[in-house]
Amino acid sequence: MSFDGHIHLWNENSIPCKDFPERLKKAGVSGGLLMSLPPPSFRSEVNLPAPVRIEHLFAWHALQPGLWPFFWVDPTEKDAEKQLEKAAEAGVKGFKVICDHFFPGEERPMQIFQRIADMGFPIVFHSGCLANGRDSSNFNRPMNFECMIRVRKLRFSMAHIGWPWCDEYAALFLLLKIQEKKHPDNCKMFVDNTVGTPDIYRKPVFEKLISVCEPKERMYFGADQLAENYDDRQVAWYLNRDAGLYRELGLTQKEIRNLHEDNLRKFVEGDLQSYGNPA
Repeated sequence: MSFDGHIHLWNENSIPCKDFPERLKKAGVSGGLLMSLPPPSFRSEVNLPAPVRIEHLFAWHALQPGLWPFFWVDPTEKDAEKQLEKAAEAGVKGFKVICDHFFPGEERPMQIFQRIADMGFPIVFHSGCLANGRDSSNFNRPMNFECMIRVRKLRFSMAHIGWPWCDEYAALFLLLKIQEKKHPDNCKMFVDNTVGTPDIYRKPVFEKLISVCEPKERMYFGADQLAENYDDRQVAWYLNRDAGLYRELGLTQKEIRNLHEDNLRKFVEGDLQSYGNPA
């Protein structure tokens, strides 16, 4: 069984679907990340306050407690700190952020990112182009996240491998690993290889990452599916496709298991002892 590190809730009117756990099982998924409804700034039609979105998240989480609940926060909102506290009290295991109307290095977001790090939680960021019909992709160019080097003790991942800026993504990962080796309290970046990178790019991107950056202990799988309509056949196909690519690139079964399960657990729980020193 594998983990799916990128499952969204999207429909504000959705009632927890009892066949959701069965769809996960059919896909070969036993755990992963379940991310809350987006904040109003991302989808104005989902104009729900944070407490309602937290409640909605945990209503779905109750169906599959093996998933880790993550709360989607807009760090520019005036009450962002209060949202973090309420989400933590409810039992979230991390936070989701999409920089769709701000750059990550701006003063207010950086304050919130440091607060999340101080609380001991990880952040999942979007990276790469953003298909939301607005002029927002440039906020998510991978090198814009070099500013995370100023956020002490942060664990963060960046979804979709930064497509179409995949080389930029690999460069950022390598730069941060080098700095982490020098300063153990520096931020720790994980690779969320959630689909979004077109299939024709996937093998060369994996080959570059594995050859240049050695992310085998910091990369995890994501399918970018909606919990409300989880497509178990598609997810199973993604998992099998990626496992085949890993084998072609010479990875062992243990390494593939890490990529499909163990690495995500370490990202969420912060257990990095087995990594040793970054390369």
